[in-house]
Amino acid sequence: MDIIYIIIIFFLGFFIPSRLKNELSKSDIKTLNILWLYHFCISIAYYFYIRNRGGDSWRYWIEPQQMTSTDFISNLFGAQDVRFMIALNYIPANLLGMGFFANTLLYGLFGFIAFIFLYRIRNRFVATFKAAPFVIQGFFLFFIMGALVFSMIMSNLGIILRERNMFLPGLIFFILWSFSYKQELALKRKYA
Repeated sequence: MDIIYIIIIFFLGFFIPSRLKNELSKSDIKTLNILWLYHFCISIAYYFYIRNRGGDSWRYWIEPQQMTSTDFISNLFGAQDVRFMIALNYIPANLLGMGFFANTLLYGLFGFIAFIFLYRIRNRFVATFKAAPFVIQGFFLFFIMGALVFSMIMSNLGIILRERNMFLPGLIFFILWSFSYKQELALKRKYA
């Protein structure tokens, strides 16, 4: 059964970027396909590393196999710690009959899908940033530079954002402008 899951996961990694051909160029899809192969190989290496040296993911795989359905439901909806992650593995381990190797590749596919999502956001962000007026670009760059400088001092971006400092307005102006820019583009498409 694992062989079937592995084949499905392998081809899904190529299928997902090809479904985005309206949003991505051919070179982007080729880059994502190469990245999927790399991601797939890293997932295989990770599997062998964990099997030989041990790790938390092995425990997250063994424990759900011994769970009952009531344990699964109580951990999925009631747990706020590692038991929630263990409960997530109940479905592939027990209901789908997946092995640890196929499950590792499945998590690799999930990571790759998240990377595709971030890749699409980056492409949209760069286009929006290039279309922004110089002042808006300046505000955003001012925020980024301030965040980088203060992150050395304050240790985390969350603290910087909670502080009422002079860099936050740069981020706010850029976000507000990007919303108005997207509305402007939508109106142009509607009446074009």
